[in-house]
Amino acid sequence: MNQNLKGKTAIVTGASRGLGRAIAEGLADAGARVGCVATKHENALPIVDTLRERGAEAEAFGCHVERGAEVERLFADADDRLGAIDILVNNAGISEPMATLDMTEENWDRHMDINCKSIFLCAQAAARRMKDNGGGVIVNIGSILGRNAFPATLGYCTSKAAVDHMTRVMAIEWARFGIRVNCVAPGYVRTELIEQLEREGKLDTRDLERRTPQRRLGTGADVAQAVRYVASEEAAFMTGETLVIDGVTVQEARAGDMIHNIPELIEYASSLITVFPGDVLQSGTSGGTGAGRVERATGSGYLQDGETITARIEGIGELHHRVVEEKSVPDDLSGAQLPPVRTYRRGGN
Repeated sequence: MNQNLKGKTAIVTGASRGLGRAIAEGLADAGARVGCVATKHENALPIVDTLRERGAEAEAFGCHVERGAEVERLFADADDRLGAIDILVNNAGISEPMATLDMTEENWDRHMDINCKSIFLCAQAAARRMKDNGGGVIVNIGSILGRNAFPATLGYCTSKAAVDHMTRVMAIEWARFGIRVNCVAPGYVRTELIEQLEREGKLDTRDLERRTPQRRLGTGADVAQAVRYVASEEAAFMTGETLVIDGVTVQEARAGDMIHNIPELIEYASSLITVFPGDVLQSGTSGGTGAGRVERATGSGYLQDGETITARIEGIGELHHRVVEEKSVPDDLSGAQLPPVRTYRRGGN
């Protein structure tokens, strides 16, 4: 392991599990002293024990990072126990999916407080100290959903979009103090949170894997390596940037995305998309033209064997398509055409 952070002191919020735990391990392996922050002090003890067993210096801290008074106590305590801070990783965050029409004020406030306000409070507290100490690095953990929309995640998407913009504003303001601020935006990563959402029926990891050309979810190590790079002097001229780590995740269809020739076959998508019920499709063949709305879509991402699309096209009627030859579907749909009509059948069979 490259010890490019040897002698540095890092604080990682949300370090007790998931991405935060992986990031703490990655920074420690690179030689940093690590302050591991969780909501409760005792929740951070297992990762601290693990790091110490591996020969690293580590301390556990308890803090509600969305509360200003607690954040001030956290950084004062860290000054005493770890010394001057060189690196802050703002990782703490939540995702509590809820349809927007059903969303509560409490749900909105929790996302904004924990995913957004906490970054402001912790970054400000760290930057005040870094300014006096000649500089430092702040890494905010965002998400691809800060740039791409997804149903039933208004609070999460909005708060993560704010992280992108906060990163750029902080980078501009604090560059003259030698403070670099960047964002690392992961795609779908296999963590306890993802597994919990799958158990609750709110996510299908098989669907997520289909949206990624590599056909896998990311790992904590994938994200930790990116954070370690951004935090190191190897990225000394990098600030105000968002580094996306998502395996080129395929996004869902939106208004304006087109799938052509619905009456005969699905030829190509104008963007790499996932089709969901309610998405609008556009046709354009000798059979007629018009716009249709998907009523059912079994499967998503790249079209695969057995997946079907049912659409109702104005002036044409209801149409059914089922992929019957997956091997003929190209991996890159941009600007290409899918195979001839014989690879599709109408009527869903």
